[in-house]
Amino acid sequence: MIDRDIENLTRTTALERFAISRYDEQIQKIPIPKLKMLLPGIRTNEEGHEAQVLKLARARDQATQMEDIPLFTLDKPLEEILAGEGYKSKPGFKTILQAFYLDLYFEKNAVKLYQKFAEDSEDEEIRKFFLDTTRSEQGHVRIFKEVIDQIHRNQLDIEFYCPVCGWIESFGREPNVGNVVNCRKCGIKIILKERDGDFYVERME
Repeated sequence: MIDRDIENLTRTTALERFAISRYDEQIQKIPIPKLKMLLPGIRTNEEGHEAQVLKLARARDQATQMEDIPLFTLDKPLEEILAGEGYKSKPGFKTILQAFYLDLYFEKNAVKLYQKFAEDSEDEEIRKFFLDTTRSEQGHVRIFKEVIDQIHRNQLDIEFYCPVCGWIESFGREPNVGNVVNCRKCGIKIILKERDGDFYVERME
């Protein structure tokens, strides 16, 4: 195992750990169930990449290199990243769109980086890992591109958990602030509101 492979696996670990923490944070913040449910599968996939890196390093007596890796941070301001990805706002979706455009940026960069790591490696097993991981990240890129497009084209039902019983209720694809639905399970009225660019719901007294 040459030094370049060690360095690339170390960088991969930092990126994957950052992805896991980013998705953990987004899962907590995103209120729309259908969009929230996109993330756990991707997060689990990134966690698998980290585990594979550790396995490769351990098999080559380099596991200690994967410890105490500095926390990855943004390499440029968020506003610059979003602008570079062609960020477009949409009322009610500020936090969601900022998160998904940021994810798109990192996944696209991961594709380029892992392709290069595969080309650089002379270790066939490590090379195969980076090729497989590149394909995985390409899938993530497609996921985020598609869901961003669906949001802008009003192709997603805007659903929220009932604040009383947790059942999922829909406000349709093009709701207006102030729309009210009845929960089909507990019967309360739920009103759609907007705050700081994000939709949210409350029980209507």
